[in-house]
Amino acid sequence: MPSPFDALNANLVDVLKLETIHTELTGDKRGRRFDVDVLNRSGIVLAVAAWESLVEDVAVAAFDQLLASAADPSVFPARVLALAGNPLREDKDERRVWALAGDGWKDVLRAHRDAVLRDFLGGFHSPRPDKVDTLFERLIGLPNISAHWRWHKNTVEQVKKKLGALIDLRGTIAHRLGPERYVTKGELTDALDLIGRASAITQNRVNDFIHKQTGTRPWPPASYGSAE
Repeated sequence: MPSPFDALNANLVDVLKLETIHTELTGDKRGRRFDVDVLNRSGIVLAVAAWESLVEDVAVAAFDQLLASAADPSVFPARVLALAGNPLREDKDERRVWALAGDGWKDVLRAHRDAVLRDFLGGFHSPRPDKVDTLFERLIGLPNISAHWRWHKNTVEQVKKKLGALIDLRGTIAHRLGPERYVTKGELTDALDLIGRASAITQNRVNDFIHKQTGTRPWPPASYGSAE
């Protein structure tokens, strides 16, 4: 299975190109370059888009891997099975229960996947920690994945706060909410580091979860600096 983290790195190549262009145009001396900060603002938008894609790709791939590996529904946690079964229980047509016959339970789970993705990915333009947590819990039964986002000198709360601030900045840039503020090259560099580390940890935790449920690992370990 292709690694979403590898795809993230490919998406960030364009951001790194912006950093290179910035240096080629202005040099690497300290100080603000007001004429080229548009490169930094563009980089922030692209970096957050890459994070959003990583979250979506890992969540969908994890669900599909669980379903493909399942001989019966028990590979999914009880929380997911309960949510997937709600439409059948609530349907006034009592014959709907026969949708579970044979391999019908797979179709029920696929319908659950599609409903969750419509809810969370259709308008998933703000991949904040709470939304990411909810997505993984509802889709594959993995709770509170953001609790693992920590590394040297960065606590979980600090990482979540930084990620929220980065997404706020992306929104301000993309939607021109209020006056544009100067975005430094250092902010872009920090954003890439934050997203790279959080992405590696997210994929690795999901990888461990799938292994626990199925005995298989869909991806090799992802590594970004000293992310873990």
